[in-house]
Amino acid sequence: MRNILLIGGTPLVGIGDQVDPAKMVALPAGSFVSVPAGLHHYARANTILQIHGVGPSSMPMVKM
Repeated sequence: MRNILLIGGTPLVGIGDQVDPAKMVALPAGSFVSVPAGLHHYARANTILQIHGVGPSSMPMVKM
């Protein structure tokens, strides 16, 4: 599990195996998101984030 606290900025986030800009949702500052292990997700952002969780952890990248 990965927990994400958005400190500043407005990221666009989505869920799935492929990036789909039409399905991305904007999150306002102060948002908290908990991402279960194995859930494929993506983001487009210029933000300040605090990410924490219990490892081990990996982050495979998706081609855009």
